[in-house]
Amino acid sequence: MKEVNSLLNAALQLSDGINTDSAAKSLEVLRHFSAAVNNGIQPHPGVMSAIARVFSDYLCQPQIVGRPEKFKSLDECLNLKPKQGVGHPIPNMVDHSIRMIFLYQMCLYRLSAKNRGESCTLIGAAAWVSDNWRINGESMDADTLKRYYTEIGGDDFFINKAQAFEKSMGI
Repeated sequence: MKEVNSLLNAALQLSDGINTDSAAKSLEVLRHFSAAVNNGIQPHPGVMSAIARVFSDYLCQPQIVGRPEKFKSLDECLNLKPKQGVGHPIPNMVDHSIRMIFLYQMCLYRLSAKNRGESCTLIGAAAWVSDNWRINGESMDADTLKRYYTEIGGDDFFINKAQAFEKSMGI
């Protein structure tokens, strides 16, 4: 068992001059650290000091009031490219809600045409909604409306939602 640990420990050691100036070296240090800890081995002292230096750079950076752009992310401290976030969820939910209003109007237009005995194509309903509906002064183009409408399942989606609502209300 001691031989296995010594072989594993030798495989996990980095050179004494550990440099975390590049993303590849930072990731190499983290991989060595994880492998050592997962195998119950104390990581190489150079690995520990390199990780400590990165976290120290991250945690002890000066907080400049009014200049949050100067604050480095952990990715930047590890010399990695920062990942693009998806943004705050509220604007995304608002965009989704607005899109659903347009699609609901498209469904209502199709159902009213059906009740009048008229035929109504998807692109025809999308064009009508695009021409006649505005939210905050903006509309959606007909092709985009048609694509979203088919993605969600169109008429069936709204009819199923209406039936589920009626059932929950005891109607």
